[in-house]
Amino acid sequence: MLTLRQNEIGGGRVRRGFWMGTPPKYVLAGTEFTREQLLKGFRPLNLQALMEQGAIRCWPLSKGAADSKASPGCDPAASGDAEPAERFSFHEGFGKYSVIEGRKLNPEPLTKEQAMALVMAGRSPPH
Repeated sequence: MLTLRQNEIGGGRVRRGFWMGTPPKYVLAGTEFTREQLLKGFRPLNLQALMEQGAIRCWPLSKGAADSKASPGCDPAASGDAEPAERFSFHEGFGKYSVIEGRKLNPEPLTKEQAMALVMAGRSPPH
């Protein structure tokens, strides 16, 4: 499991539904939250507990998004970074995966092989 600090969170998706807010509202699995929604809508300890329990799966903020001249999810090369942001794949259920680089790179879920190919496309070969 990927553990992220508050300043490293780029966004997240609900993996297991839960109740939140006043009045209580049920958040369905599959609901996506932006970085701003996660940081402003959840208390830090509650968000951490939801991540540790697997109710929310968060992905890291891309290197380019932290840069003032880059917008979230932009190409790191365009913001002047020589090294691209690290990519991650995560399981969405039913044998489907998504690839994340600060934002989702694929519009529809992929098979495990397709997801790993997309992850490896963004990495430099081992030396």
